Amino acid sequence: MPLTTKRILSLAIPFLAAAGMMQATIISVSFQETLDLPAYSIDGPRVEQNLNVAFPSGGPQLTVANIISNPHPWTSSLNVSFDSTTNILSLTGDAANYYQVITVVLSNITFDAAQQVNGFAAVSTGNAVTSNISSAVPVSLTTAFTANSVTVSYFVNPAVQGNLFNLNTATDTFQLSLGPTGQVGSAPEPGTLMLMGFGFVGLMAFGRKSLVQAQPVLG
Repeated sequence: MPLTTKRILSLAIPFLAAAGMMQATIISVSFQETLDLPAYSIDGPRVEQNLNVAFPSGGPQLTVANIISNPHPWTSSLNVSFDSTTNILSLTGDAANYYQVITVVLSNITFDAAQQVNGFAAVSTGNAVTSNISSAVPVSLTTAFTANSVTVSYFVNPAVQGNLFNLNTATDTFQLSLGPTGQVGSAPEPGTLMLMGFGFVGLMAFGRKSLVQAQPVLG
């Protein structure tokens, strides 16, 4: 069958369509963080919440202004920012306050197409430092994700009152990876799929040109 322009485009369209599908973006997120000192207080943690934030949105989306429960008399907080262009979550510390437990949750993540979270990993971390009044104890950091949520947790042994930590005005960052619904694991980036599609078009065009050149010249 001759590789006409129409035929080439019909073969390439599925690749280009897939590339278009991968360009979905996050359009809203609910934010919550808990900041706790269990060895010091039985009142429970400070809780900050900002629900159904629409994107694009200038950060930080979670600050001391978003307190819904505040048993501790803190005047500043760990700031939480999310960039829906890069899908990077940033946590910026405050030197004034030390904690024993920090948990940050982004939930009800909504997309403008059939997408989901299929990966979540630290990009730049290690800024959590322990208090000078404590011995050098490790600060545990864990991450987790579901199809529409991500969680970051910091923890230092709360059994000892001296075990406290903060991020010391530094920023830890984490990367969300998106993919089609039902897919787990890394997915090709939109640019990769676009290159595949255009490469396929180029290959077909080259093949068509070769076939034309190979036709015998009829006298």
